[in-house]
Amino acid sequence: MSQEEIYNSTKHIADLIVPSISKMDLEEDVLSGRLIKNWENIVGATLAKNVRFFRLKKKEIVLLTNSSTWRFELFARREEIINSCNQYLGFKAVETMKIR
Repeated sequence: MSQEEIYNSTKHIADLIVPSISKMDLEEDVLSGRLIKNWENIVGATLAKNVRFFRLKKKEIVLLTNSSTWRFELFARREEIINSCNQYLGFKAVETMKIR
């Protein structure tokens, strides 16, 4: 087998990992990790400093804050935050938001 044949018969790592993630029902965990890692870039420094991303489960993000002022701010900006998360992920992974 030539080097070109070997190269053409190999698979990209994503072709192996993505189906495995799906089989293990880890998609939301992977997406949560991406949102946590990039939270400040997604929502901005001020919001990220006062509000923590907790998880994504069944298309709902859960955000944590200790401030009633920030709870009100989150409620007012919920559509913007949901849209920013979806835009970052590249598809509609988030439909609702819960604030704790």
